[in-house]
Amino acid sequence: MLPKISVSRRCGAMLANVQRYRMLISDELSEELMQIAQELKDVRICHLNSTAFGGGVAELLSRYLPMLQALGISADWRLIHGHWVSSKPTAW
Repeated sequence: MLPKISVSRRCGAMLANVQRYRMLISDELSEELMQIAQELKDVRICHLNSTAFGGGVAELLSRYLPMLQALGISADWRLIHGHWVSSKPTAW
């Protein structure tokens, strides 16, 4: 099983409050967002990334996942690891 990244308070998880964003968007957009979230309630979204920190995707996911979860969407983040293969030159 792929390792799961825990999105903690350090990542903004405790600050994910959808209601705080309502003043930034129209009522129509807010209603549409809630409707889409409701439609996704039985869907699991799993993000795969090769790093838990230090990259652009990791920075986005650490803020994005708490918002999805605050909307009631089942979302998580898993790490993938590749296997390094040495590319030694062969003899001619």
